[in-house]
Amino acid sequence: MQTTADTRDPLSPQDGIWLRALKAEVEPVTFKKGREVAEGRRVFGLTREPERIRAQVAGPSGERYDVALIPGEGKVVSSCTCPVWNTTGPHCEHVVAVALIYAARFRPPPPPQKAAAPPPPPEPEDMGPDDEEEIPGGGAPGMEGVSLPALAKVESWLGLSSLPDYEFLYRLTPASTGAGGSNNRHWVVDVRRQDAQTKGPVHVKRLLQAGSRIAPPDERIFMVLSRHEHRYDSRIVLSDEDLCEVLELLRQRRVIYRGTPLVYMEQPVRPQIHLESRPDGATAQIELLFPDGVGYPLKDVIVLAGRRTYVIQAQNLHAVEPDFPPRLLRKWLLEPTMAFPSGQLDRVLTFFAAHLPRFRMSLKADDIEVDESVEPRFVVTLEGAAERVKVQLAARYGQTTVAVSPTATHLGYASGVGEDSRKLYRRRDEVERAAGKVLLDQGLRFDQASQAFDATGDVALEFWARGLASLPEEWERYGVQAPKVRLRPKLKPRIRVGMSGVQWFDLDAEFVTDDQAVDLGAVRMWLDSGRKFVPLKDGSFAEADVAEIKRVADLLEEAGAMPGRTRTRLPLHQAVALDLLADLSEFTEVEAKARQAMLALRESAGVPKVAVPEGLQATLRHYQEAGLSWLWFLRRHGLSGILADDMGLGKTIQSLSLMQKVANDEGRKPSLVVAPTSVLANWEREAERFTLGLKAMVWHGQDRRERAEDLKDMDLVLTSYALVRRDLEQLSQVGFRYVILDEAQNIKNADSATAQACKSLPSETRLALTGTPLENRLSELWSIFDFLMPGFLGSAEGFSDRYEQPIQVANDPTAKDRLRRRIQPFIMRRLKTEVAKDLPPKTESVAWCEMEPGQAALYREVLEESRRKVNESIEKVGFKRSRVSILAALMRLRQVCCDPRLLKMPPGTLLPSSAKLERFMELVADLVAEGHRALVFSQFTEMLELLKQEADKVGLRYLYLDGRTKDRMGKVDEYNRPDGPPLFFISLKAGGTGLNLTAADYVIHFDPWWNPAVEDQATDRTHRIGQTRAVISYKLITRGTVEEKILSLQRRKRELAAGVLGTDGDDMGRTLTEQDIQELFTEI
Repeated sequence: MQTTADTRDPLSPQDGIWLRALKAEVEPVTFKKGREVAEGRRVFGLTREPERIRAQVAGPSGERYDVALIPGEGKVVSSCTCPVWNTTGPHCEHVVAVALIYAARFRPPPPPQKAAAPPPPPEPEDMGPDDEEEIPGGGAPGMEGVSLPALAKVESWLGLSSLPDYEFLYRLTPASTGAGGSNNRHWVVDVRRQDAQTKGPVHVKRLLQAGSRIAPPDERIFMVLSRHEHRYDSRIVLSDEDLCEVLELLRQRRVIYRGTPLVYMEQPVRPQIHLESRPDGATAQIELLFPDGVGYPLKDVIVLAGRRTYVIQAQNLHAVEPDFPPRLLRKWLLEPTMAFPSGQLDRVLTFFAAHLPRFRMSLKADDIEVDESVEPRFVVTLEGAAERVKVQLAARYGQTTVAVSPTATHLGYASGVGEDSRKLYRRRDEVERAAGKVLLDQGLRFDQASQAFDATGDVALEFWARGLASLPEEWERYGVQAPKVRLRPKLKPRIRVGMSGVQWFDLDAEFVTDDQAVDLGAVRMWLDSGRKFVPLKDGSFAEADVAEIKRVADLLEEAGAMPGRTRTRLPLHQAVALDLLADLSEFTEVEAKARQAMLALRESAGVPKVAVPEGLQATLRHYQEAGLSWLWFLRRHGLSGILADDMGLGKTIQSLSLMQKVANDEGRKPSLVVAPTSVLANWEREAERFTLGLKAMVWHGQDRRERAEDLKDMDLVLTSYALVRRDLEQLSQVGFRYVILDEAQNIKNADSATAQACKSLPSETRLALTGTPLENRLSELWSIFDFLMPGFLGSAEGFSDRYEQPIQVANDPTAKDRLRRRIQPFIMRRLKTEVAKDLPPKTESVAWCEMEPGQAALYREVLEESRRKVNESIEKVGFKRSRVSILAALMRLRQVCCDPRLLKMPPGTLLPSSAKLERFMELVADLVAEGHRALVFSQFTEMLELLKQEADKVGLRYLYLDGRTKDRMGKVDEYNRPDGPPLFFISLKAGGTGLNLTAADYVIHFDPWWNPAVEDQATDRTHRIGQTRAVISYKLITRGTVEEKILSLQRRKRELAAGVLGTDGDDMGRTLTEQDIQELFTEI
């Protein structure tokens, strides 16, 4: 097989001549250095050109020098970019190195039969200045080239050699002798090649610079030693600390100490205190305890204090553990002993016993036996009563007993002192702490002051009942006899529901275990106490599942069960709450009669159908007939409810049908309808139209008290919420059959005077009519039910804890479902999409308006000013008290969006035009041209006046209605005529309810309102029964303003209502919060 060396070009005879001439010209020292450079593989990029040889040579610090050789006529001309070229003689070491590499690359191929490996090149130290070395020449006999590996470039790139590394030994010699340590002691280290020991120590710095073949472990050692190499003879002087730094690196190398190898021992030595008795006292001496059990004074060994502490004893090297810092070791070396008078011996011994183990030092004392391996036995002393326990835990070592602390560390020795002898026991820290943890795991706490474990209440009960028996059997026990504590099995609910007559349920509820039982009151007290075990009447205790018991107790309280009683009589409207209890089939027994009644009250689909009452002058739709049947079902069972049909589905006609039915079947008796003032005329007209046989009276006007005597002769009394507050005393004397609240959201604030007055009116039955029973908060729904059936949903506080907070804050789906089930039988809500299939669809869309630059700049200016004022107000008086200023600021922003003229700036102020007004006029022009008619709503009456002016300019006919309009129904009739005007400008608050305006098929909301229900009510003035065309609703929204954010707020309010009332919404929203305010006052 042919090698790489066999293919090299042969060296010409002329090359041999100039190479020999080069060696003759340079100084011997220069040639020696050049050979070291060549052997260090520091020559790169060697190329031979026709007239010259080029290469690069690396300096000792990595810098590169360019070298060029021009051979000719038996000599060579050179150049080199290094600073020493031609300074101490011709050429330099870099030129020599290139020439040697050139000779090695192009030497003659050796004979094939002689394939012996070339001998390793000699080290620089082995070659004196007069050594001769032949340069290979062209065919000269006996010539031998410089031995370099064939793959020099690869080896140079890798940084490793294919040849074996040199092996070194390290001689360690102390510069001073004698025992113990000395501050003046130092050590001499010389490094030798094992194959050339007789040639003396090597120069570690030079070897590192030359890049000689050094094993990585040796190279690391050389790097440390080179920092201390300062002598001319290559020997290195180290201090104790310097030697400690290198000793760990020397562990796997050959170290010669005093002529023989130094042995690294695996087991460390440990310091100990040797206490020797004397006639006049005692002496404490610091010793080192070796693995064979022999202790040596510090003066008898060599202690090396440094980064790691070592001890040399004979030819053995030991590490010292624990590894004390050099400061302590030097102090001990200076003063290794200390004498004590006999009077202080006990105190000194106590100190050593307590603290030496903390530093992992042992104690050896004359006349004192030290037991390092004894295991403790534990003793417990008990005292206390059923709900109180105190435990003293002690550890016994031999005849000595010590208190146990679960957190103590560095316990030292336990001392046993007798008359003639003394003994020390090494305490077992981990064992004692583990014993203390056994009691801590039982729930006991450790009192540091009394050094005892104690507990009260449930923990004490469980300890006496179970924990004491679980303690380790080998523990000795003393003290009082354990009190008898009996823990019974888990407490379980036992519930029975029956019927008492036809109007009441009987609820029997108690919680039992074995033969013991407790009532709801005791259970509630236990839940509030946070205790684990339930106290029973016979003095025993029972376990209980807190979550299970709390769930049952909450349902019982929700159903109206009375604490302290095992039986409670409940009205029929609690049927759903009892139904929730019946779901706990494991604990609940329901009698057949009660189950049938609960089913009938729960399933509105099973309500018996009622015929249209005689005297009703109307044809009811199918869903209105179902509504009448449901209302009559509630009446027969003495129940109240909410008719929450979508706006426009005829809640008024259904209520009038009920009034006619009741009058026909039960005789005449007045019923009261409370409605907004703007709706009273509509009620009066509907009653005259559909129930002519009922005597109706409007309780309104300044002369109403003059007609007070007529109230009891009426079938239907119509009045407003304001008059209920004013005339509460007089109206309460009538004794109404029904009190019906139209637009019942008017009592959503339970603490308002209006709500309190309505709830005070005496009546047989109550009914609430509203298309929006829930607008913002769940508490609004509670207020309406508190009017209908007081106590049905518990107190306001209980409702908040049980439903409002879990649903609106935690979004608890279980609580939401439970509330839906509770109220479902007492709310009838139908959407237009569900029941009025012949009702034309309603299309809602947003008409976006883009502000011109002038209006946009004005909006940003008002926004910045408003945001600053609102933030200042919140900082001064808080968020809640800043509500007025917040709403005022928001109104100014909305006014800018509608028309800058609404800001009422000083006369003469130039204001930009309104993009929304322009968009409105375009929209109106199109729909009027196509024969459509529209209702236009705005919150701002000033804006409606501006719209009237614009309509006048283009000659559009219109009607106008706001809170000051007297003849409201006349306006309605005029608009509903076939030849009525195409536009009806209406104030949102004044005309949003109580009007039937089915002549319109378009609705335009000029500015959005916070509550979407208010806008829906306004839209449903035309999208209601009687409408024959599709209704399209437009919302004019100015993009990038507060109006766009109002839309997001409206969506959240819709979700709140849908989540509880059973429509498609899944999430609960929240009302206007501080976070909403921050969002409203930020730019989009």
